[in-house]
Amino acid sequence: MYYSIYPRLRVIFTYFPDHKTKRSLIEAESLSEFKNKLKGIKLLSRFPLESDDLRQFLNNQVFDFSMEILDMLKKPVSIFFNDFLRIYELQDIKDAVYGGAGNFLLFQEGTPDLEAIGDTLAETPWEEGWKQGYKRFQNSGNRMDIEFSLEANYYPILLNSLDNLSWSDKRITENFIRQWVILVNRLWYYRLSRNYELEDFEIRQYLTAFNIFSEEMDQIKGLNKLEFADKFYQLCYNTFKREMYTMASILAFFHIFRIEVDSISSIYKGLKYNIRKKLINNVVGEG
Repeated sequence: MYYSIYPRLRVIFTYFPDHKTKRSLIEAESLSEFKNKLKGIKLLSRFPLESDDLRQFLNNQVFDFSMEILDMLKKPVSIFFNDFLRIYELQDIKDAVYGGAGNFLLFQEGTPDLEAIGDTLAETPWEEGWKQGYKRFQNSGNRMDIEFSLEANYYPILLNSLDNLSWSDKRITENFIRQWVILVNRLWYYRLSRNYELEDFEIRQYLTAFNIFSEEMDQIKGLNKLEFADKFYQLCYNTFKREMYTMASILAFFHIFRIEVDSISSIYKGLKYNIRKKLINNVVGEG
């Protein structure tokens, strides 16, 4: 099944801009120069720009391409990949929680209040995560409680869906997800301990799949955003290159794809708001 997919992903992988190209984009003197330099990036020959909203356009290309791959997969593997793609639902829900509109699958029309969001998520895989997060929010008034609870709900959904894969594929993909989750938890630990000064026992109630990965996370140490980005990119890069023709490699590819488009979008935003110098040392994806 993956033999018709992985080579296609490898080709697109070669289209991603290297570190030198990203630095060149950062050093553009104007938005028009930046856009001219974009034309030389192979990625945009596969997904040519058709919108001035660069970030949304590029994110839509990742989403649309993931749907193409979903259509190429057969059941039950497609069930697992569809559960992975709930990450787009998660993004839409979080956008709505913070007062924005969804861009992919949910809440694209208007900005519903929290009660309306909860009603929409009833009898969906998000229901339990929403209930727990909303209960915390009612006590704290902090919408981050909802965000963390929703994210913590996502990873168990993915782990429970692993049974849709063959034995060997499941083993490799589970290992990738375990490492991904541990990195996410290290980022959360950093945010919660640094920004909210919570104690370890308080932080653990927010960590996702803690009971499943208790041994790996018993001595967990925090990662700041840049450290997380670097380690997560390396995890995805190594998985994509080494675990060929597996679901893990497909997941890794789409993470890298999102990282790459976020990197381009961040450079554009930095130039637009004249903060590009701060970005020069913060570009990930050097491989």
